[in-house]
Amino acid sequence: MVRPVGWPASWGWFDGVETLDRFRSQEGTPYDRNVSGVVEITLTLQQEPKKFIDEYLKGGGAGGRSPAYKDILFGFDDVQLDGWSASCGPADSPAKYAIAISSATFLQQYLALDRLLTATTIISASAPIDRSSQKLQFLQIVNGEFQYLFDGDPRAPSSLGLSGGEHSLMRQLMVYCPVFLFLHELCHIEDGHLAYRAEQRLARKYWQLEQVREARAKDSRAMEFLADSSAILTGASMVVSSLADKPLTEKISHLKQFGFAVGLNLLLADIADWYPSRPRTLTDPKLNDHPNAGTRLVWCQYIFSDGMFKGMWPETLQANTPAKDAKEAIKAGIDQTVRAWTKLGWKRSAADVDDPALGPYMFEISRQLESPPEFRQPENPNQPVTEVTKL
Repeated sequence: MVRPVGWPASWGWFDGVETLDRFRSQEGTPYDRNVSGVVEITLTLQQEPKKFIDEYLKGGGAGGRSPAYKDILFGFDDVQLDGWSASCGPADSPAKYAIAISSATFLQQYLALDRLLTATTIISASAPIDRSSQKLQFLQIVNGEFQYLFDGDPRAPSSLGLSGGEHSLMRQLMVYCPVFLFLHELCHIEDGHLAYRAEQRLARKYWQLEQVREARAKDSRAMEFLADSSAILTGASMVVSSLADKPLTEKISHLKQFGFAVGLNLLLADIADWYPSRPRTLTDPKLNDHPNAGTRLVWCQYIFSDGMFKGMWPETLQANTPAKDAKEAIKAGIDQTVRAWTKLGWKRSAADVDDPALGPYMFEISRQLESPPEFRQPENPNQPVTEVTKL
């Protein structure tokens, strides 16, 4: 994967082929050979979501979508496998914006799924092995190294035996996981979050520094909740659109898988909060620019109340996939992730329901947001979105 023209100069770039060739050309240590194997797996699995996301962006202007999406770059960064992150921001000319997912994040999704798919809560009835009492350690990537967390068996799940169906499911989830993160970051761009932050920097120019920091952090937390909501609705619409001629049962199955991917991303963010790659410098929660991951998980479950979800579900999809069925499937997928996570004995945070960025403040922010002019689509707001990759 070649670094695209316009990719921000200050951002890293994950060139998997170059990295893999470097490791293969060295005799190295067993650790080097292990990293080489990890890079090869990552490089192979990244091709599906990367291809879909590039096609989605390059298809700007098709189907009533704005051509401005062609000016957004996407890629995997962070060749050092440092931490858990996804980001968006201005790009260099000739592009306008860029969205990056850390290659460590993608690999972390793979390692977590490899273990979660051994939980009996998500194994098919035909699975040959009963793993009802099996607990596995969580393998975390941090600062280019691997560390085991929690009690359990440290062995690679592949040594325990997964069925072909489970491997196929894992490949599909490895598309849905980065697609959710991509859509979350895309929301920050197309819904005007970046523009709003820039405007507020000017509006608060004469405020006290502590007031600015607290207000900025509160705004950011509110917009994280909004971006999660948008990513779920857009992703669910993609899934259903890609299965337009399939029976409702198949759509429901894939919506559950997408919900599972949503839940996994938020739980992995929680792990990064508990075990950060660098010591925290902020101790006041009011200055955190991201919400407690447990709170985000509860919020994503809350938005599936009948009235709220139905109000956001595209009318064009209502006929063959009722909003009620769609929201129940996605919520079931999120719940399933939590059950599997708990079954393996992995730690997670309680929700901070008193976060002032939730509730009325979040909706106040949403009313102030405006999409940049190039992303506005007044003609047909219910236009079905591009299909998501289906394996």
